[in-house]
Amino acid sequence: MIVSLEGPNTSGAYEGIANFRGSAVTEPSVSSEASDREGNDAFPITMAEARDDAARAHPDFLDADASAFSQTQSFIPRKLDIVEASRGDASLSLLNEIRYSPKLTTAGQPSEEQLHAVADAGFQRVIFLAFNDHQDALTNEDRIVRTAGLSFLHIPVAWDAPTLNDFDNFAAVMLTSEKTLVHCEVNFRASVFGFLYQVIYRGTPQEEAFSLLTSIWIPNETWEAYIISVLADKGIEYSGLR
Repeated sequence: MIVSLEGPNTSGAYEGIANFRGSAVTEPSVSSEASDREGNDAFPITMAEARDDAARAHPDFLDADASAFSQTQSFIPRKLDIVEASRGDASLSLLNEIRYSPKLTTAGQPSEEQLHAVADAGFQRVIFLAFNDHQDALTNEDRIVRTAGLSFLHIPVAWDAPTLNDFDNFAAVMLTSEKTLVHCEVNFRASVFGFLYQVIYRGTPQEEAFSLLTSIWIPNETWEAYIISVLADKGIEYSGLR
């Protein structure tokens, strides 16, 4: 059953009263009926009202002539704020931002204000893959992130010598299902780690993930070799960037 109500069209709550009417017959007879929405908000409805049409339609069912039910139910279903409902799809306007999936976004260094926006957008975790001494590094980023209510993990990855262990440490954390922002200085390291994670652990076709990766840069010789070595370590053949 669908109940339509007039109410606020942006946010807030709808108030209404629904009158449930009907009948139910079974063998043995039904004494009560429960209304349930996805396992929540269940309430009993007494079955004992006269229902001659049900008795005529189902003469072989016990108590079919008293199978009707009706109940008035007050309710206040909440309507999500438009911003809240759509925030998972909105761009965060981060440097070189790539949204690999609803739970994985990679980007360059965010500002303090942007990190608070990340928290407001429903993210639960920030993973930082560069070093604290890069020119745009945010002082006390770990404290800022945690104050905003997110968890923070720092995996410093050497620009000219990324290791298999770097990615394995990253993937071990990512396998816990949380909405995550992964960032470095300009989203070069982070975009590669995002690409590898999507391909290896989420089954994303390489071509699809490549199209996102290469929208911001073409990995240099070091990082293309790194992609090849990580994929090979996981038993996946490299299909080529170019």
